Amino acid sequence: MERLTRRGLLLPAIGLLVVGIALGGLIIGVNPVRSQSERTSVPNVAVYPAVAELHANTAMVLLGSGFEPGEQVTILLGDVLGVQTDLSSSEGFLDPLPVADEGGNFASNFQVGRMERVSAEQAWSFTAMDADATEVLATAPVAFCDPQGRSRKAPYPRGAPDYAENPDDPRPAPHCQGRAEFEYPEKPEE
Repeated sequence: MERLTRRGLLLPAIGLLVVGIALGGLIIGVNPVRSQSERTSVPNVAVYPAVAELHANTAMVLLGSGFEPGEQVTILLGDVLGVQTDLSSSEGFLDPLPVADEGGNFASNFQVGRMERVSAEQAWSFTAMDADATEVLATAPVAFCDPQGRSRKAPYPRGAPDYAENPDDPRPAPHCQGRAEFEYPEKPEE
């Protein structure tokens, strides 16, 4: 009786071992995602300041490193809904257009400009992609604060928060609360 039990467990154990070895071979054989040019370094992107006021005059600096020398980089700005705007193909957002220097680095200025009208107080991301916009190379988060209520995308009327008229207005967002550079009207305690 004991032999039957061992034999009954032995076959499934050997089957699991064979499947595990086969899957291990597949996993080990799969290379991490790389472009056709087999990158020699890992691209990175940063933005300064990472928390900024939602205003047409707000300027930010995008910095990149680890790109291939001479590589043209496509920059997308994405919101929390997944909507992506190609900043590299729209005139006036990036100056200069991001192209890696001989060390694989780039620096570009981003001007919020007309994006103010369709943006909202929330977290966003800059996504660096290859020139054809087929491969994501790096991302950098950014957050906008809207103390003057410039956003037209928000669910509340344009203008600074009016807590008497809209007591459930969620502004300021958690990432904007308590920051000295953004002055919001005082929210009444509940």
